[in-house]
Amino acid sequence: MKRVSSGENPTVKRFLKIIHRPEKFAPRYGVQEGEVVVEGPRVIDMAVSAGVRITHVAVTEEFIGRAENSPLMDRLLGAGVYTVVLEKNALKRLSQTVTPQGIIALCRVRASALKGLPYEPVVVVDGVQDPGNLGTLLRATDAAGFKMAVMLKGTVSPYNPKSVRASAGSVFNLRIAFATVEELLKVRDSEKRRIVGTDLKAEISLYDYTPFGRELVVFGNETMGISDGIKRASDVLIKIPVYGRAESLNVGSASAVLLYELRRRLYG
Repeated sequence: MKRVSSGENPTVKRFLKIIHRPEKFAPRYGVQEGEVVVEGPRVIDMAVSAGVRITHVAVTEEFIGRAENSPLMDRLLGAGVYTVVLEKNALKRLSQTVTPQGIIALCRVRASALKGLPYEPVVVVDGVQDPGNLGTLLRATDAAGFKMAVMLKGTVSPYNPKSVRASAGSVFNLRIAFATVEELLKVRDSEKRRIVGTDLKAEISLYDYTPFGRELVVFGNETMGISDGIKRASDVLIKIPVYGRAESLNVGSASAVLLYELRRRLYG
């Protein structure tokens, strides 16, 4: 470990460069590999457990001194991760949370190709703009036991720091792919899948839909819903019924309800 007192340190400057323009350095449509800044022990531990390559870590003396953090530090140091120790104020400069947790990591991540999809429903995200909503959706996907999510062009980055935090690290447990609508339709046809669009005005309720296990389940923009192209291409449109006076469910909440119901119906 290296003690650092200057903000001019190359590692600190590298963190700042990526923090200021995260989507430029992360994987995205047309760019399969990139770098992502991850904050907090639980999310970093999740990334390590998922096999993500951690290249740099910045920590405070206080973080290192807490016994509960020793297992994580041992894993990072044992893997040869380059680690710098910063003063609290210096690390706070790198943090994007109100209360920094004392550790920030730089990860090398790789997106998945849009082929060889798992033999199960795959989540597709069509234009979700709020990184918190996307992170919640990815966390629900992971929690429901599904393995892959496809980001259509126009969707906020799943590697946006807020998306990563809202996913509680689940983004690292999933295969993440980027695609256009046209590419998704080719996969639908070549793999004999079914596009299931979610739409508030759909005639079929989630509870009346019979899943067959190879759906491409599309969740749309917070305001506009799924795009017209996806709506036209959908093999079926389904809705989650609203029994009270709420206009609708947040896309994160809707994804949890729908994916858990699919899981129950398919696998018991």
